[in-house]
Amino acid sequence: MYQGYGRNTYPLMLYPAAGMALLTAVPAVLLLFLSLFTVLQSYFVAVVTNGSEMLGLMAIAYSLCGRFGLDDALE
Repeated sequence: MYQGYGRNTYPLMLYPAAGMALLTAVPAVLLLFLSLFTVLQSYFVAVVTNGSEMLGLMAIAYSLCGRFGLDDALE
């Protein structure tokens, strides 16, 4: 994805990359950090990690809609 963005400098190429990070890496780091270093309840940790996954899915969906010219339909 980074090479595609570097070649084309198309701003919508950043959304799938950010979405993949929010979908995979960020929830794992949040789960580890919140479980080990805080005294939060497990349901709150689950809500935070699921929220990150939802943001990742929304970023990927936005990049697909924008790529097909549906930006105006979202507004």
